[in-house]
Amino acid sequence: MAQSKGQQYWEAQLQAIAREGVSMSAYAKREGVSLWALSYWRKRLRAMQAAPTGDLQPRAGFVPVRVTAPARAAEPVCSVMLGEGLRIDFSQPPAVQWLVALSASMAAQVR
Repeated sequence: MAQSKGQQYWEAQLQAIAREGVSMSAYAKREGVSLWALSYWRKRLRAMQAAPTGDLQPRAGFVPVRVTAPARAAEPVCSVMLGEGLRIDFSQPPAVQWLVALSASMAAQVR
């Protein structure tokens, strides 16, 4: 995926901070850039690097899901707590990539 000019700009700013060994706060003040934007882009770029494909674009909204009755009731092997009173049980552990995408989607919903 091609990088946007904004992404390239913030990546260069964060590389300069690492290269200079200064705090983000000091760099932001010196360069007159937003500390919030530096923090946001650092988090976003790290998430993109951690994604299996390097393409982590959280998408808001709903996806269609088909719910079917299980063939047999089995004790869950894995449970994911999504909030107060909301739990998903799995008969086998979900794929790590799915958990990463779920986490990114949930984090995007909180913002």
